[in-house]
Amino acid sequence: MGRSACLEFLLFLLLLQTNSFGANAAASSCPHCEDSCCSLDIQLYKQLRVDVNCSQPDHAVIVVDTETTSDAANHRDDPTCNETSLIYDYGCLTDLPVNICDFPSIRAVRLLYNNLTTFPRLTCLHRLLVLDLRYNAITQVPEGAFHGLPELREVYLDFNVITSIHPDAFDPHVTELKIFTIANNLLTVVNPWLFLLSYEFCEFDFSNNHIKDLSNEHHRNINMSVNYGPGFVDFSYNNVTALPTNEFMKFGIKTMNDMLKFFLWGFDFRHNPFHCDCQMYDLLGYFDNLTLFVRADILNVTCGSPPKFKDVPFNKVPLDELVCNVTENCPSSCTCTKRPYYQDLLVNCTYKRLPTLPDDTPEGSLTMNMIQNAITRLDWQHYLKRVVHLNLTDNHLRDIDWQAALALRNVRTLDLRGNDLHHVPSTLQVVSPNALYLDTHTLRCTCDLEWFPAWARYYVGDNIRKVTGASLLS
Repeated sequence: MGRSACLEFLLFLLLLQTNSFGANAAASSCPHCEDSCCSLDIQLYKQLRVDVNCSQPDHAVIVVDTETTSDAANHRDDPTCNETSLIYDYGCLTDLPVNICDFPSIRAVRLLYNNLTTFPRLTCLHRLLVLDLRYNAITQVPEGAFHGLPELREVYLDFNVITSIHPDAFDPHVTELKIFTIANNLLTVVNPWLFLLSYEFCEFDFSNNHIKDLSNEHHRNINMSVNYGPGFVDFSYNNVTALPTNEFMKFGIKTMNDMLKFFLWGFDFRHNPFHCDCQMYDLLGYFDNLTLFVRADILNVTCGSPPKFKDVPFNKVPLDELVCNVTENCPSSCTCTKRPYYQDLLVNCTYKRLPTLPDDTPEGSLTMNMIQNAITRLDWQHYLKRVVHLNLTDNHLRDIDWQAALALRNVRTLDLRGNDLHHVPSTLQVVSPNALYLDTHTLRCTCDLEWFPAWARYYVGDNIRKVTGASLLS
């Protein structure tokens, strides 16, 4: 995929605010929305009255009084305005009124600042449009919580103590849900299938939780032939430390082309403690380019760690310092560092007095820093074909095995200065003259070096041209 396509993908990934999602449309005389992102004004519905004794809050009932009946009669020719809502704020309810299923046409339920601890059963309210249970003490959203609610449009669960949402909380055939907010709860993981809807929605707000990971309990893969969304998903003020695109690998997305399915989506990942290391290299590498297309305040994303990058904006992080320590197969006397900027893995074994090259290394293209050790012979190792830079300066090197030289065919710099080399094998010809660094007074001019001047003849760099042996043989 071309660079422009990559930029487009990252532009979508980092659209941290959007004007097309989240707008509130002005309410009409009755609750109605032309805009898919407006919120219904449920105060315009006729409100049902709740009778509750706070000494027995789980025995509350809805009372049909004369006023409600009279209003319904006056508006029987206006079916929209004749609809009802249940609004009971700042109360002591611990559950829905016991007779709520006697009112299956309720369009909205709002129970702000009550004492609900478990999610109420709603399946009998098959015409429900809006559910608002903010400021309660609900702990979980269970399986089937929203089943049987085909018209459900808005759900507000903010400011509870919710720790989990069951992956089957929603009916898989939901088609009307536009707004789902569950901010300021205790979520630590989220299953994206909650918002991977096959139609356009307005917003899923997971902000101000403790989310650090995505889950996929049913191991479902994204279907590349299905269009999802678009919509706006808010993950701001959470504990996300890793690059979100890595998480989507769990869902069958493997390439940047796959991610382009979400080009029109918006995601807000600001105010998360991103750990800015090698895993963030690709994203941060394009960040400066994104500022050409997106306002600077929209891209106000900063690193949370390591300490040297704390609160540093993404576009100010030096790319060559985005590294990761690697421990697997790293020699015990050395340090190993993945460096995407240099497209290599640095194995640093300087000043360790090692008598030989390490027996093993991590995977990847290798830069090996072996300065000031005690290596007298460069022997073949299975990983030498992966070495791109090898620095053996200031050892006691006297000999190079011909197989080792042959294995170094991919090396771009081979520094052998500060050693006791008098001879190099002819198999070293696989190395470019541009890559080899030798002392000027080291090689002994014997017939075994007849290949050397022909190999170096058309190269004028000082690293070869001033080698004494080569000058004498030419």
